[in-house]
Amino acid sequence: MSSKKNRKKAVKTYSEEEIKNIFRAYFSLVNSNAAIKLSYEHYTFLEIKEESLNDTFDYAATEIDELEKLIKEVFVVGLSDETLSSVTERVTALRGRIISQVQILTKYIDRFSIYQHVLNRVEYRFGEHDSLDEETVIRKVLNYIFEKDDNMVVNTRLLSVIGELPVRMTKNRLCDLIHDGCKVYNGSEKSSFDAFTDLLREVSGVSHIGHEYEKFDDYMKELDYFNSLSFKEMGEDEYRQVQSRFDAVSDEIVSLNDIYSTLISMVNALYMTCLSYGYCEPLPENNAASIIIKATYSMFNEEESDVWERFLNPAGDSFEEKLDSLIPLFEQTVGVQEANAERSQGLYSAIDSIVIMQEDAVKSAFGEDMEKTSRVIRNVDFVSKLSSASEYMELGDDEVVRVGAKNSEELSEEKLANASYIDSEAAKLCTEIKDKIKDSDRRVGRAIMSAILEKLPVFFREAKEVAEYITDALKYCDDEVEKQASMNTLNMLADE
Repeated sequence: MSSKKNRKKAVKTYSEEEIKNIFRAYFSLVNSNAAIKLSYEHYTFLEIKEESLNDTFDYAATEIDELEKLIKEVFVVGLSDETLSSVTERVTALRGRIISQVQILTKYIDRFSIYQHVLNRVEYRFGEHDSLDEETVIRKVLNYIFEKDDNMVVNTRLLSVIGELPVRMTKNRLCDLIHDGCKVYNGSEKSSFDAFTDLLREVSGVSHIGHEYEKFDDYMKELDYFNSLSFKEMGEDEYRQVQSRFDAVSDEIVSLNDIYSTLISMVNALYMTCLSYGYCEPLPENNAASIIIKATYSMFNEEESDVWERFLNPAGDSFEEKLDSLIPLFEQTVGVQEANAERSQGLYSAIDSIVIMQEDAVKSAFGEDMEKTSRVIRNVDFVSKLSSASEYMELGDDEVVRVGAKNSEELSEEKLANASYIDSEAAKLCTEIKDKIKDSDRRVGRAIMSAILEKLPVFFREAKEVAEYITDALKYCDDEVEKQASMNTLNMLADE
């Protein structure tokens, strides 16, 4: 008799009925959580919009209007077999439009970050600032980098420090480091390597910014203005004016980015509702989250709704009285998301195993309908992605592989980044970056280098090299103002 240690663990098999129940339970939890998430975010978003004193929300007016129409279609009117396809298409289109706009906005954020880096250093020419001791700052920064016994934390902190150090290296040396960083991707998927080079293009400001959305064109005019400045000759009065102008556009972009972040989160919740439809238990009429969504839509869009009389009975018709009637419902949803998420994760793991081990049983459970089987498995995969921390994640096409994993087949050679491809693409990237630095103010060029160095894979082999790099970066900085500004930033970084 074999020992207990060597016995194979029995793999649980499920009947067709059990398989259908597992999928139904999973999608029911997803549907419930999507409604709760939307109920919180929709109310908060509209309340902030209502009280906003600036016109930043106008940039996203078209997207907000479409979102409200979709919320009405899904929760007020209610999804049906007849409307599911068209509503899902509209949700998908809205999600794609938001992602496209955020990609452009991110490129602007990266470019403005370069000028923020420069202005932070120019500021130190004016006013009174404490003079920091170089050796003290170096010791403090090194302790900050290495105090945690966790390589990921060490590398993250190290790159943050590198991004704030004065840069005194040639463009050729920078390109050597870029080439070395690119070589890490030898043998990996081309898509991963391309994403890395795209990131370097974005942070260095060489990526193309499209003009698909005219509403962002004013930001390009602001970039042209900052690019025309001579930071070397800038006096205090000009600096104050430039910084004020920068703060205004920066604040607006940050606010707009926050708006899009909430929009995509709500759209993802709507998408999960559509993906769950037909596979889940419908939400009951008295579901707290569903009532909140209907009531919120009614309040902010000034449309009549029977939820007030049927479920809420506010003390009066004022906005405040209606809001007070929603509070008990919000309280009912507290903790439900967390409990649902834990249960759905267990069901997701079961589905992953079932799809792998009982493929025929899954097909049979859905009536031998391959299209329906593929669709339900795809929906599980999409829900998993929509539930992740990466709100803007591309979902891919409708081609379905097993849930929760990549296709087990080996990637074809043309999809892999080999040495020749990497060298060629790295050379193109370096040419673009060199041209960008050459055409920029020297201080802007240094800021571009800092932004790139912060995104490269760590290029040190031991702590001694890190100490030498930091020491040399400060030691060979011949601009005392820049050095003090850098040390001040590093000092604050180490205090976090």
